[in-house]
Amino acid sequence: MIKSLLNWSIITFLSFPFHCAVICFSSNIEWYERCGKYFSCGNVTNVGYPFWGGTRPKVCGYPGLEMICEDNATAEIEIMGLKYQVLDINQSAQIVRLARDDLVEGICLDQFESTVLNTELFEYAHGTQNMTVLYGCPAPYDGAMSSPFTCKINGVNETDAYVLEGDVDPSFCNAGVLVPVLETLVDQIGNLSLSQIVRKGFKVKYRVDDDGFCSECEASKGRCLFDPNNNETSCICPDGNAGYPACSKSITAIAASDGESSQGPKENKKRPYKDNNNKSNKKAKVVCWECNKTG
Repeated sequence: MIKSLLNWSIITFLSFPFHCAVICFSSNIEWYERCGKYFSCGNVTNVGYPFWGGTRPKVCGYPGLEMICEDNATAEIEIMGLKYQVLDINQSAQIVRLARDDLVEGICLDQFESTVLNTELFEYAHGTQNMTVLYGCPAPYDGAMSSPFTCKINGVNETDAYVLEGDVDPSFCNAGVLVPVLETLVDQIGNLSLSQIVRKGFKVKYRVDDDGFCSECEASKGRCLFDPNNNETSCICPDGNAGYPACSKSITAIAASDGESSQGPKENKKRPYKDNNNKSNKKAKVVCWECNKTG
């Protein structure tokens, strides 16, 4: 049976470079082990798929979701060119609490950039509300939630700066910056400084694996990783084979249930994978991660 399984695996790999067909069957076990390493930094610990970074290789996470450990103390992630501190993660709910790195240092910015999410990866979670910080406004400014304050930016005093609720057009002000905060703290503006509120962060929901693919994979002792050949999330099992999506439905399990065959699994074996761009099911296949080995 093992011989027939090996024969079928090599036939499956013929769509890849020849050297990959020879080494992938054994090297996938290595990827299973490497993707068992979790990202940890400061208060953020044991973070798995879809994130990667540190000792966790790139293939073990989703593109655009790299975490770095700043000064071995603060977990950070970059979104649309801005750096954010990762305050905590609820992986079961797929909720991350973030704080803008530049605003943590103070609300007098060198560059006026609003918070913008990559909507393919993130969306604002329940309990997050937008505020607008306006700089250099004519006084008085109607609707302001705070007393005016002054920022010295690039040697120039931006007088009469204000905080307003929601997404507000800068209009006659020199600049405006959109800043999401926790909804529960909005009423505290005036009692707490904006800097104190911003340091508490805001919540976003990451949209990778919103169909529960990885939950089923990991429940069967598999590990999720990213297949760059097909631009999708895949499940790798302890034996190095791919799950469809669970490891109880890996190549080995299917071959055992279908009987020995040099042709491998039957054609009707499907892998019910769904992503944001393609809702259709795709045929089960062996993934050659070694061909795209990174990290």
